[in-house]
Amino acid sequence: MKTTDYQREYQKKYREKNREKLNQRSRQYAEQHRDEMKEYCREYRKINKDRVNAYEIERRRKNKERRLSAKSDKPDNMNS
Repeated sequence: MKTTDYQREYQKKYREKNREKLNQRSRQYAEQHRDEMKEYCREYRKINKDRVNAYEIERRRKNKERRLSAKSDKPDNMNS
């Protein structure tokens, strides 16, 4: 079943309206439960120390590689 232009426009408007409502609700929830979420993250890190450390090490390694490759991509005359 093909959608008509009218249906497409309606869906677009409906999605836009609901997206704003959802964003507003998620912001409100985040503000109300900020302390609970921080505590949950602290507990998670405490329980999964090895996992979190491995993730941090991997993230730092990838960022370092990215920085080094970006530096090597630049021409030499840019530094002078």
